[in-house]
Amino acid sequence: MNILLIDDEKVLCELLSCYLVDFGHTVTMANSIEEAVSMIEEQDFNIIIADMSLPDGNGLDLIKTAHKRDSKSHKIVMSGYRLSDTDKKKMKHVPFQFLNKPFGLSDINHILTTIYSN
Repeated sequence: MNILLIDDEKVLCELLSCYLVDFGHTVTMANSIEEAVSMIEEQDFNIIIADMSLPDGNGLDLIKTAHKRDSKSHKIVMSGYRLSDTDKKKMKHVPFQFLNKPFGLSDINHILTTIYSN
């Protein structure tokens, strides 16, 4: 699978990328919304994993933008905070999975297994 991973925590991005590559995925990394949007416009991704809190905006907005371009890609939002009711309403028509930080590799495996089975 072709995965876009967006997080401003570069160490987390590198570690998660290495893990995903070890399982045969192709991973493209971005550290900002601006960088990610550019990549989304240039190529298709099967899975988009984005941190909710990025230096240049909200990762949920990025996920909505990605969904408008390609509604078939799977979206995963990571955050150390719970989703507010406002965020839930904002994302009402955009299917995504939520990954609460800190998370373990088993959490990633569970989400990927769910995606594979669909």
